Amino acid sequence: MFLRLAIALTLALFSPLLAQTVKVQGQDVEYKLLNGRQMVPRKALAKIFPGFPQEGSETVDLAVLLDDPNARVMRRNGLIVSVRYYSSNMARMYSLAGEKAQPRGDAPNSTTPVSSGGYRVIMDEIVRLSNLEREAHGVPPLTADPLLEKAATGHSEEMAALGYFSHTSPTAGRETPSDRIRLAGVDFRASGENIASFTGHAESTLAEKAVRGWMNSPPHRKNLLSPMFTHVGIGVGRNGEKYTLTQNFASY
Repeated sequence: MFLRLAIALTLALFSPLLAQTVKVQGQDVEYKLLNGRQMVPRKALAKIFPGFPQEGSETVDLAVLLDDPNARVMRRNGLIVSVRYYSSNMARMYSLAGEKAQPRGDAPNSTTPVSSGGYRVIMDEIVRLSNLEREAHGVPPLTADPLLEKAATGHSEEMAALGYFSHTSPTAGRETPSDRIRLAGVDFRASGENIASFTGHAESTLAEKAVRGWMNSPPHRKNLLSPMFTHVGIGVGRNGEKYTLTQNFASY
């Protein structure tokens, strides 16, 4: 039986200049407030979306982008800070269904998606134990976030299916933890990631072993107890007797 741990930390620093920008498809676009509306340059939208009408007023109300049902919107203090469109192809980046690689060895492929609820007990227990540790050290509790859970789940399932253990994914567009968290729809100020891998351990012991292992490792402990982080998401993947766990952190 063995346990492996790894850690990653990303900071996104926001200066006052960025207070008047909004991310559209991951790109910074300047805006001006006009009667409570966020007005963005038409040319900027036409550059991001080739099919966007180029004729008309120089600025456009950002709200026009929200009519599309595929739009994913993040707001802060009542203002839109991020708009991203999720096509079916992008959604597949967080689902290995139909494209799962064959697991290594003869073990059965048991990469049960967390969305099925198969690992909900483990996920909730990791959040609970993490918050107990934070409470014991005078740090505010983390709030479970479904978008961070989506990012963590995608990474855990991919590690399990492709047989690797790393913060760096071989899949283009989601190589780093910050890439994956942004793809899940999170516009963060700071983010971090802990991962763990277990082979030959009972499923009922994974949450406790993961949190204990992270607490006994200074870099992981720093992530878990950081007052900078406010939200957390847990993901679990499995391939035979091997489990891969991901803990994503963020502050908004």
